Amino acid sequence: MAVRQEKLVFAATIVVLGAMSWGLFAPRTTRRRSSRSGERAELVHQRAPDVSLARPNGVTPALERALFAPPRDTHPLPPLELVEPPLETAAVLLPPRSEE
Repeated sequence: MAVRQEKLVFAATIVVLGAMSWGLFAPRTTRRRSSRSGERAELVHQRAPDVSLARPNGVTPALERALFAPPRDTHPLPPLELVEPPLETAAVLLPPRSEE
């Protein structure tokens, strides 16, 4: 009895997907053991950097905008100035118009 190729490919796909998803549904009981002993690393206290050194002359910058001014996005924009490019004269004559 001949097995059709589609059934064989479907079965192979199911087997491959089942093998790939086995890790998703398997219980995770294994734990990795560290190769180091239980000794903790010795931590060294580091001093926090001085922020005033990053500012010019140690001055806090002032705000450059008005806090209570209405937003600029609500004002309409000025009309765009469009400069039309110069047009060249036609190299050929246009066909005559029919006057009705």
